[in-house]
Amino acid sequence: MTPAEWRTDATAGNIFRLRRAFPPTNTLPSKKLMHWNLGLALLFITSVNGTAGEFRFESVEGRFGFSANHRTRDLHQVDAAATWKLPWDWRPCPQWRLETGLDFTAGGIFASGPDAFVTSLGPTVAVGYAKIPLALELGVSPTLLSRQDIGETDFGSLFQLTSHAGLNWDLGRRFRIGYRFQHMSNCGITDHNPGLNLHVFSAGYRF
Repeated sequence: MTPAEWRTDATAGNIFRLRRAFPPTNTLPSKKLMHWNLGLALLFITSVNGTAGEFRFESVEGRFGFSANHRTRDLHQVDAAATWKLPWDWRPCPQWRLETGLDFTAGGIFASGPDAFVTSLGPTVAVGYAKIPLALELGVSPTLLSRQDIGETDFGSLFQLTSHAGLNWDLGRRFRIGYRFQHMSNCGITDHNPGLNLHVFSAGYRF
């Protein structure tokens, strides 16, 4: 066998092994993969072309959310939240900014039946423009429930993962209001995974 034939045979063997290890699929990504892909994207964004700043306490907020689905219409969530500014941000030009943060919540999910305590902690990424007091925020947070059956809904697990996308509007230097669409689910770690979609409104004080 000539060197050229040996290289061709070796390449074909490598491709065959890769196809066996990573078989093709035409299925849509699961909710679990979508959650983890969002988390990996946030980590990637915070590590590329960033600048180091300071870790500091940023704001306190009150949040109220109501169900976005008819199936869970009896559920609503009330949280107290605290946010910190993480020391990584990115400014591709003087007017645009991308900032990272840490979001902590503690509150309750309430229903006509049993209620539950809920708490979460996770990273956020906010994109804003200097001349507009609005910022687009994305985030994902590991979440714990005190019970998995809330009202008429069994969430399948005490562990959940919460992701959100929303807008924050700064009213001067000290006050902020916001809206986010929030999704919570157990990422398929149990067979029963109904999830919870919420429209969440917030008001806060910035330090």
